[in-house]
Amino acid sequence: MLAVLMSSGARADFGTFDVQIFSDAALTNLLYTIDDDGAGDSNFNPNQIGTSLTADLAALNTAIASTGIQFSNLSAASNAGSPPLNNTALLSVNGEALVGSGFTSGELYILVSAIDYNFPAGPAYNVISGASHTFIGVDGAPATSPAFTSYFNDSNTLNATETATGTLVFAPPSGASATGQLAPVLGVTGDTPYGLSNVTRIRLSGANARDLFSGGTAVRAVPEPGSMALIALGGTTLLFAHLRRRKAQA
Repeated sequence: MLAVLMSSGARADFGTFDVQIFSDAALTNLLYTIDDDGAGDSNFNPNQIGTSLTADLAALNTAIASTGIQFSNLSAASNAGSPPLNNTALLSVNGEALVGSGFTSGELYILVSAIDYNFPAGPAYNVISGASHTFIGVDGAPATSPAFTSYFNDSNTLNATETATGTLVFAPPSGASATGQLAPVLGVTGDTPYGLSNVTRIRLSGANARDLFSGGTAVRAVPEPGSMALIALGGTTLLFAHLRRRKAQA
């Protein structure tokens, strides 16, 4: 796959966007990395990472088997290389996780990170963070308790976790349920280029437990005071619309 991508002229530069899987909350025990258009990435489009090919998904699940979690799909997207008309930076992750065969529970951490966002212009930004989960066959909280946090990285360093939004923690009942949350808008100062990261904790309990999850980070320029509420509402609506599209494409 790598040779094909290199000859196509459509690949992203390594070191600007990736997905990393860790077994611990401190993000020190790295189990697997997928670089955009690198080994393990089934999606040939730049700024999109996916695991739709059987071999790529199998390699991922083999690497994380000890955590008790497996994926039926995992994908991520960044718009750092293609500024949209609405001038909003986006970074998203979505997929479906399940408890692996032979396990009754599992836990891991997904770090998604991208750099070189050159929009919107600084120095004042609002960071919007949101996530949603659909649970199937789970033991109730706290045994099942996913979480999501977004980060604004003014240093423009890949896989950094510098300025954090509030962490969203999900506490589902037993069985099946669906829920979504938004963190309070985080005001930060910085300048372009900057980076974004988000961390999803997958924590599942139940031999047949599944979690269809999505999470997103959006950055908009701080508006004039009179339009701040309207812009914040627009950013929230945009983020959840983006997450719904990504989940539908998975």
